[in-house]
Parts: sequence; C-alpha cells; structure tokens
Amino acid sequence: MVSALSLKHRGFTLIELLVVTIVIGLILATAGLNLGSNDRDKLHDEVRRFSLLLQSAQEEAILQGVVILVGLDAEGYIFFQPDETGKPAEMNQDEIFRSRQLPDGIKISHSEIDGVAVTEKPFLIFFPTGETIPFVITFRVHNLRWLVTGKASGEIQVPETPEAEA
Repeated sequence: MVSALSLKHRGFTLIELLVVTIVIGLILATAGLNLGSNDRDKLHDEVRRFSLLLQSAQEEAILQGVVILVGLDAEGYIFFQPDETGKPAEMNQDEIFRSRQLPDGIKISHSEIDGVAVTEKPFLIFFPTGETIPFVITFRVHNLRWLVTGKASGEIQVPETPEAEA
C-alpha cells in the first residue's frame, strides 16, 4: 500500500524544471555559437592557407629565378610555371603547388589586378625579383568576406578579421 507521504514526492518541482530548462538553453546557445563561427573559422583557415601558398610561390619564383603564375576561378586556384617554350604549364608534379579546390560554401567572389576588376579567370604573377602586380582577392562564405591583398613590392596582407556584409 502506498502512503500519502510518498505520493507528495512524485514528479519534479517547478525549481527543478527551471534549472533543467536553463541548462538545456545554455547548451543549445553554446552549440549555436559554435555552428555560427564554423563558417568564419573555415573561411579564415582557407584564406590563411591561400596567403601562405602565395608567399611560398613568391619565394619559389625568387629562388628558381622564374615567373610563377596563379590562376584563379570561383572554386579554386592552380599554380603555373612557364615551360621551355614560355607557355604556362601547370605545376602538377609539386605537392605544395598543386591545383586546389576551395571547401564547400567558400568562393572567390571578386578579383582586382592592378586596380581593375577581372571577371575572366585572373592570373596572379610572381616575378623572380620578388615583385608582383598588385591584387585584391575576395573570398566569401555566406555574408562574410575576407580579402587577400598583394602589393607591388611583393608584400601579401591578410586582415585579422573578415568583413560582414549588411
């Protein structure tokens, strides 16, 4: 037989329900923040990888005494070096300077070479002197964009934070 005293203690109190609701809310909020920053982190990683590869291409051009080209399109980029006839040949034997596809959702959305917007597959040029033609490359994921800037002196700049579009 169940006593009246044991029936009073069945179920949860209002305080217990509030505590559980708050804990669940905090967990969901934290998960939501992590998911939102995932695009930003993914974009940052790709922009850093790209800028480091450009710096490596610039150093390789200086060390080898050759011109290195980087062909861009919306989905990725390819490294070229002139062959013996002077025509650009893909550097597909090199593990570092192989063609690269951008991760899903990330695009190269805009390119400017020497201050002029380029709509057809632009090329970045790295000369054996360490110089380059100035450029601005815009990477985008959703409403975030991150710029990679190259100066004539060969300096490659990447800002610390992306730009959010309104």
